[in-house]
Amino acid sequence: MVVHEIINKTDVMDKLKKYAGKRNPTIFILDRTVDETHNMEMHEYSQMYSREEILSILKGQCQVEFIEVNWKSKRAQQALKIYESKQYVNKDGIPLSKTDAILLVWALDNSWVLITRDMTLVKASREEGRKANKTIRVFNPFVSA
Repeated sequence: MVVHEIINKTDVMDKLKKYAGKRNPTIFILDRTVDETHNMEMHEYSQMYSREEILSILKGQCQVEFIEVNWKSKRAQQALKIYESKQYVNKDGIPLSKTDAILLVWALDNSWVLITRDMTLVKASREEGRKANKTIRVFNPFVSA
């Protein structure tokens, strides 16, 4: 997860700044992404970060816009349809996550650049972008200079 790499001070933020051409880019982050980061840090890395600590660390490195998902909104419902369709799966048969479906819809609606190395999300963003006659740009800091 990219947020893990950023809060643990790897070179991901430097690569993102170089890609964005800005010293202080803005990251739009969904509540689910922060919650998933919290859970992953606790279970996989034995690190205890609260939601506030994760946001504080991120804000120390870039501008952050925190987004609470309204699950009754049109966007969230569109994302749930994509998620529930199980149309996008990785080579191991694991479908696109609910969080990634939400990121995809928000990226489509807001012309965001997705920062990910998740190939299922990349594939889904290309296909959903094609359907909507839009392009979703994707930045993978793990292969990009």
